[in-house]
Amino acid sequence: MANNRIYLRCRNCGSGFFLGKMFGADYCTSNVYYKNKDFLESLNNFYEEHLFCEKPLHKEDINFLEPKFKKPQKEVDAENQFEIAYEFWNEDNEN
Repeated sequence: MANNRIYLRCRNCGSGFFLGKMFGADYCTSNVYYKNKDFLESLNNFYEEHLFCEKPLHKEDINFLEPKFKKPQKEVDAENQFEIAYEFWNEDNEN
């Protein structure tokens, strides 16, 4: 089980795209984690889906990724649409 996962997050709706996980000391990823078993195709689909995102907040991803999601005060443009977010596993997550 990984103890830290890294995501690319849409700054408009908060949806996260899994990039990799830490297991021991290194981050890694594999095609087995993606619906179509292809990382690049899945990533490009995420880009296309969220580039001009107008979706409602994706509360499932917002609740477990850090830093906590804050919807920007002004409209996000395509050049600044994504950010890195992490899922940390610690004692606080067990309750």
